[in-house]
Amino acid sequence: LNTGLSIVSVAAQQAKPPDGGTAGSADANKTAAPQTDKAIATMQKQAAALVQQKHYKEARDLYLQVLGRQEFLSGKTSKELIGPLNDIVKTSCMAGACYDAMPQLKRLLEIKRATYGNNYADLPFNLQLMGEACEKKGKYAEALNYFNQAVEAQKRIGGSKNNIDMMLA
Repeated sequence: LNTGLSIVSVAAQQAKPPDGGTAGSADANKTAAPQTDKAIATMQKQAAALVQQKHYKEARDLYLQVLGRQEFLSGKTSKELIGPLNDIVKTSCMAGACYDAMPQLKRLLEIKRATYGNNYADLPFNLQLMGEACEKKGKYAEALNYFNQAVEAQKRIGGSKNNIDMMLA
């Protein structure tokens, strides 16, 4: 049966604010939360399936919708955005387009620093990823800056040397 609606468009429709509620409206957020959580979960499952099929652009588009919906629910600086931002970055990098995710990488870094401080465990990895993205775009000075920050963060945080070894390999 062809209804003219794809799974993606149905998920996108489910993600829209119910009854025309606006972001920041307490009443809209209270009524939207249960339905939205289900819509977000549905979109995340669909995006994960698209990643498995190596349809990275489509998966990234769905993850961007998840991010938008989570922003609507939680605010633009909420730690609830860490998961969707990670998904966007991961999917972009899998597609060979890490640099396209630099806005999300920078935002992820800001939210994680605000949430966990400047010494969270995967800070060196986040900085390294930003350096690699810049390096692939030929932005060597910027890349070197991120790589140096990653090494300094790894020294400061301690833990496994594997991250530094990986960065220097």
